[in-house]
Amino acid sequence: MDNEANISDVIQLLRFSGEALSFGIKAIGGTGKALKKGKDLGNLAVMQGKLAVYHTKAATETKYNLLSLKTMQKITGGNYGVVDIPTEDPKKLAKFFNAMKKMKIQGALLPDLVPNNGYSQIAINPQQAQRLEALIRMYDFSKDKVLKKDEPKESDKAKIISFSDYWNEGNPEEKKQIVAEATENLEKERKDNPQKKTEMSRESKEELKNAMKIEEFRQKSLDKDNFYQVTIDKKMIVRESEEAYLTRVPKSFDKETNSSMMMAVKKSDSLMVNNGNTIITFIPKEGQTCVARNGKGGKVDKKMIQNRELYGKHYCKYDTDLNKKSRNQRNKQKLQGKNKPVKTGAQIIKFKK
Repeated sequence: MDNEANISDVIQLLRFSGEALSFGIKAIGGTGKALKKGKDLGNLAVMQGKLAVYHTKAATETKYNLLSLKTMQKITGGNYGVVDIPTEDPKKLAKFFNAMKKMKIQGALLPDLVPNNGYSQIAINPQQAQRLEALIRMYDFSKDKVLKKDEPKESDKAKIISFSDYWNEGNPEEKKQIVAEATENLEKERKDNPQKKTEMSRESKEELKNAMKIEEFRQKSLDKDNFYQVTIDKKMIVRESEEAYLTRVPKSFDKETNSSMMMAVKKSDSLMVNNGNTIITFIPKEGQTCVARNGKGGKVDKKMIQNRELYGKHYCKYDTDLNKKSRNQRNKQKLQGKNKPVKTGAQIIKFKK
């Protein structure tokens, strides 16, 4: 599909979802000029695809007794994976889905964007990826069963792909038809349920925001040269406003003032995960961050701290930045029972490529 058509179709879908045109522009990060960038256009195409398949009949009804795509969307927050299956034969698919069911793996059928090419696609819950990978490794589609000893050939195995791969490699005419169907369905929903317009609009807006934020965070997690990934436990939140969380900085307690350093984390720059118990955010390696603590006499002392120092001393497992020599020295001290590293409660969450 043409890039300009992508922008037009997404905005049209947003309109029928009850969204204002301005939100469609702002969600991508700026003005119409920003949309001309190749990366933004790519994100728009993927966003368009998720919106379209979410509202198509084919994506929400299945004869294989799988989950509906809308249910999968709610379970995963829109961050589902895609499995590329090397068959379009209904009987073969049914046998594979039955094997998934036995291993308690959830799936939802996706529209076929390249009909008659010998492949089908389903959406899957990434939290069940370990079980799914074990099944994929041993399931032979040429024999329609799990092999107990030998591994099947690569051509006879399913594989996990990203939604962007699924959408971008699809037939342009099929995608155009799906977008048209989704738009028609949304228009019908609005006419049939005018009283639900506000509710649907709010839900669609949140889903779109989350999808874009997850993609942004995935890109930052891969950019290890410029960003530190930080996780903050819910217990470290001191106060919360509409715009930000005020959090305690680990390993910053001062006995003299009986207080810890505080750091504000913007909600727009963070993601709440783990059922609302963990905040993920990113700290640029270059630059400074403002921290504060309650000083003597109730005075609030503020200062700027280098981001590398902030991460190295307070959010990394070790007192210095991720340095191999320092890490080995710490491990040696730990084995000797001296100066054991202080646990910060932080954890590393990996985003799939």
